[in-house]
Amino acid sequence: LCMQGKLDPRDIMTLLLEELDTCTFAQEHVFYIDGFPDFTRQHLQILSHLIRNSENVIVSLNCDRIGSDSLSFQKAGQTAQELLRIAKQFGVAVEVRQISPRNDSFQSVRDTLFQGEIKKLTDATRLTTFHAKSVYQECLAVAENVIEKIQAGARYRDISVVCADVSTYAGTMEMVFERCHIPVYMSGTESILGRSVIRVVLSAVETALNGFERQDVLDYMRSVLSPVDLDVCDRLDNYATLWNINGNGWLKTWEFHPDGLGEQWTEESICMLKELNEARHVVVAPLEDLRNAFRSANNLHEQVQALFAFMETIALSQKLELLASEFDMIGDHREAQILNQLWEILITALEQMNAVLGRTVWDSGVFIRLLKLLLSQYDVGTIPSVLDAVTFGPINAMRCQQSEHLFVMGVEEGNVPGYSGTAGVLNDQERVSLRNMGLPLTGGSMEGLENAFSEIYGVFCGAGISITVSYSAGQPSFIYRRLTVMAGEETEFSGELGAALTDVQEASAYLARWCAEDDAKTLKIHLPYLSMQAKKNHKLGKVEPQTIRS
Repeated sequence: LCMQGKLDPRDIMTLLLEELDTCTFAQEHVFYIDGFPDFTRQHLQILSHLIRNSENVIVSLNCDRIGSDSLSFQKAGQTAQELLRIAKQFGVAVEVRQISPRNDSFQSVRDTLFQGEIKKLTDATRLTTFHAKSVYQECLAVAENVIEKIQAGARYRDISVVCADVSTYAGTMEMVFERCHIPVYMSGTESILGRSVIRVVLSAVETALNGFERQDVLDYMRSVLSPVDLDVCDRLDNYATLWNINGNGWLKTWEFHPDGLGEQWTEESICMLKELNEARHVVVAPLEDLRNAFRSANNLHEQVQALFAFMETIALSQKLELLASEFDMIGDHREAQILNQLWEILITALEQMNAVLGRTVWDSGVFIRLLKLLLSQYDVGTIPSVLDAVTFGPINAMRCQQSEHLFVMGVEEGNVPGYSGTAGVLNDQERVSLRNMGLPLTGGSMEGLENAFSEIYGVFCGAGISITVSYSAGQPSFIYRRLTVMAGEETEFSGELGAALTDVQEASAYLARWCAEDDAKTLKIHLPYLSMQAKKNHKLGKVEPQTIRS
């Protein structure tokens, strides 16, 4: 496989180094490298080439001194040592310039973020720590704070929200911010395996190759790639459940009565059965063609061709374009950007599989696992689609983000810093032993923690006017506890907003909670108030057979 060329994306850096060795690119340029606390072995080899050949290489690192033992700068300090070692090895002159630290109200926060004597800030109003009873309440509190800062004259783009556990917070944050009409840009990248379109493609392949299980077919039929509308899906679902259609039953013409056993055939029921069979054929025909193509495939090249033919048959590319247009129309530009990238990523993945393994022979189960493994290596990201929006993202994506107002959420033990160790053949002690012998190994728990501390420090470097730190579950991180001492006190968000946040609906809901009808009349929102009051008092009725039938 290695002889076939640089087909793995991780080999691109190695290919780059080989190309640099054959040309004079480094001699013709000067280089400036900024924003990295450390480099991979491949990157260091490229930097070594540049240091040897370029007239000038400037590397900017966020640390107090070379070989620093401070938790904030340990990783960057080690990187500085490594670069100096490379320069000395090749007799390259080195000049070290130290830029004085920024002297602002948060200098003491940064200096004692992880260690050292803690002192209360002179202006403690700039630093706030609070905890809430749930993720939802924590997001609501941040939204209320954002609105207060906007009303005080800030811009949305002056505000950054950093989260240690994006998977837990992202959905709730988006919902709350949308409810409060706060524009938000989701920074960072995400695996494409989490995208519903990719999951549907994989499930469609599994459905075709694993025997047309009823639930698999129904899941595909109800997805965004479905060739039939929801009403038809409901009728197909009812018939398949009524007559226990499974496996090859999806591939045979249906002949049973649509209304059940013992029902009389009428012209209407005959017409209905015909429509059901036509819809069934539209759904399963591409899946059946995919299954037959896989059965007749002699190698992985033909399996890839079969999958591509299936994606063309269901018009996947056109459907993705249509979905992206719909998201653009409703204002969800980030989702539109991601959808516009998925087709190209899918095609690239299939081309890569074909190039590497095309002449080899695999069964369908291994093909599916290989495809999932390959797609799991692809991330998708976006650029901001509006000029003025709050930036929300994980710590590693926000370590260089500059903002006037910084919110750091989910500061709990295990998340901030959050590093659980490294997977691999070698354990941490073996890595340390090999490093002591002079082997340049990367990875390991200590190195992971050093990276985490460096990224957290970078996040706090970006704050200009205020910092707000919060958590809602578990135990607060030691960083949160240190910041609470600096702030002077910790507050608890009660979950009750002090006022309506945004619009008529929010105001009506707020007043309905307190039965403040006179205030609603004064504000001229009496009718929306009455509507909200009715919803507030709504109670579920009894579950009765007639209700279920209707």
